Amino acid sequence: MKLAECISKDGKLLLVLLAIPILVQLGLCYFLGGVYIENIPFGIANLDNSSLSRTIVQSFENHPGLDVNYYAVSEIELQDAIKAKKIIGGIIIPNNFSQDLSQKKMPKVILLIDGTNLLLANNAQGYSSAILGTFNAQFQLNIFEGKNMLPQAAKQAMAAFAFKDRTLYDPQLSYMCYLTYVATLLIIQFFYLIIYLLPALIEEKKFLANDKISLKVLILRGKSLLVRTGTMWITICISSFTGLCLCGRIYSLPVRGNILAYFILMIIFLLALTVMGLVLISFLNKQNYTYFVEFYSIIYTLFILTSGAVWPEYMMPAGFSQVVKCIWPYIHVANAWKYLSLKGIGWDILWPYIRNGLLFSIAWLVIAIFLHAFKIYRKKKNPLAN
Repeated sequence: MKLAECISKDGKLLLVLLAIPILVQLGLCYFLGGVYIENIPFGIANLDNSSLSRTIVQSFENHPGLDVNYYAVSEIELQDAIKAKKIIGGIIIPNNFSQDLSQKKMPKVILLIDGTNLLLANNAQGYSSAILGTFNAQFQLNIFEGKNMLPQAAKQAMAAFAFKDRTLYDPQLSYMCYLTYVATLLIIQFFYLIIYLLPALIEEKKFLANDKISLKVLILRGKSLLVRTGTMWITICISSFTGLCLCGRIYSLPVRGNILAYFILMIIFLLALTVMGLVLISFLNKQNYTYFVEFYSIIYTLFILTSGAVWPEYMMPAGFSQVVKCIWPYIHVANAWKYLSLKGIGWDILWPYIRNGLLFSIAWLVIAIFLHAFKIYRKKKNPLAN
């Protein structure tokens, strides 16, 4: 089949596969591209109402990450506001807080956080801890100075040792970097496998059911399918990499890897999916394909959850990740694709992922050949068998 004929036959699908990876990546970066989470609804129950407690309240009000829009008169009222989803979190400053602090009775400030939203809860807790930590350090400094210690000596006593933290590759710990890479592969898997490959293989399977097909026609159909599939591979490789480059340019999504490595990883992923398509087609036909799509839709999110990109492999039950690596190729590429983009890892780190992806494809190709050979043998032995 000539390339022009392939484009005319799969033109609409080629356009979809060209546009979808780019649009998905741009859309995810647009929605998840905020550097910091700000204006988190927050409440305060200032039961002390002293000068010190009002200063603490003012610090919470001035923090850009918190939107203090609820003032409770009791601990119960603040708890009810959190349960009613009016606010994400709140702080309770107890009665006699300032007086107990001056008498060194170590009063406790209570921080309440709604943990149902992990992103908002972590940020609200981090912002609140930073504010309270600053006041705690300032109060300790005042205690040292109250004992006739010079301010400079007090600061040195407070800072017996200093530390600085640096987060590499993704300093903001953003959801944009956390999800964009792995979600792109998941979308590609769906459109390539479910929308294109399996329907095309079902069509070929139906055509090959005719025993009167000549060898010449069989070879021509095989070449046609190879050209169509190869065109899809090229389209997906170009569109996925173009999407990454656009996201890097517009939203500063890290794209640090070797260009050749990007294409090799994507080709290995598409090869493995193609092999799995050959395995699945031994069980699928036009009648039961709809049920398979419904089943795939049910387990769709499991591909990400079991890939090691969201939940690390060492935290999974013993042997679980090895089982996943044996039954589906997504786990072999998801982390490698993410690390390549985020860290710019070299070939020495990429090679195990590449090797495992190739071994997976070879192993399942052997299984696919065996399954189809068995079906051909059974059909010859019993012509009425499906």
